[in-house]
Amino acid sequence: MNQTLNPHNDAVRARVLAALPDGCPTVAAVALAGDALPAAFKDDPDAAAAARDVVDAAVDAIAPVPVSADVMWDAEDALVPVPTGLASLDVFLGGGWRPGRIYEVAGVPGAGKTELLYASAAAAVSTSHDATVLWIDAALGFVPRRMARLVADPRDLARIHVARCPHMAQLHASLRSPPSNLRLIVVDSVHAYLAPLLGDPDDHVHLLSHALVVALRDAAVRAGAAVVLANAATKWDARVKPALGAPWRALVDDVLVLEEVAAADLADSEGSDEEESEDEDAARVDGHGMRWVVSAAKATLRLPSGYYELGPAKFGPGEM
Repeated sequence: MNQTLNPHNDAVRARVLAALPDGCPTVAAVALAGDALPAAFKDDPDAAAAARDVVDAAVDAIAPVPVSADVMWDAEDALVPVPTGLASLDVFLGGGWRPGRIYEVAGVPGAGKTELLYASAAAAVSTSHDATVLWIDAALGFVPRRMARLVADPRDLARIHVARCPHMAQLHASLRSPPSNLRLIVVDSVHAYLAPLLGDPDDHVHLLSHALVVALRDAAVRAGAAVVLANAATKWDARVKPALGAPWRALVDDVLVLEEVAAADLADSEGSDEEESEDEDAARVDGHGMRWVVSAAKATLRLPSGYYELGPAKFGPGEM
């Protein structure tokens, strides 16, 4: 559908459209104008009628077709999760990243969040012959060589589409024309977009955050893809706290906090029931010293220092 209304060489219609921002508004902008647009031409019946026609056409163009809940459920149930690149994490998440959902992966610098994004992108294309990944490179830090070490076949790199989007407007533009067979949308990182705005009024930051999440969710649902966002975090009083605050976390579906701990500390916790008693859902994940501790809307992945199990290889310090 063409998302722009044009004057069609009609002088009255052109006057109506020129009364809206930029003279060539989006369909949504016209629809939202509602009764205010015809009212602006109350002294000119012809223009008021033309304004009403424009608004009605815009409303008709963007009106969604209702879908029954059972059809939505069947469609969602048929979607296959996207592998994360970590077998143990796939098990924990019920198969991997669920299509249509937005996951936030947060951690302090060096915790492994970017490597998890690389592993997930590599797994998405390595386990399917036609799946594609859209990598939104907000921080301009994507390194092809790192990805090449994780994919099963170098030819799989052709299906990882990297969009360098240092500005949020570029992200929105990239989502309008995603690659075909899209299975995973990666944003590295959301902190790069929103952190510079934290000094602005709260309602402005929340508006932009909400618009960002809505755009990502719409693209994910339309494509049947999952969204994984990286976010920064700080460590305060022995707790890892994701950046951007509670209002942002309310917008995403799941928050996974990566916490790096010494292997010795992890071994010591095996003999203590204190951590287990805090949450009945605490779970042991494979035999590589990784542990998940789950709370209400947060999961914490603890990794022994310098150890990562990613894709077909395992990396230690200095090998990333």
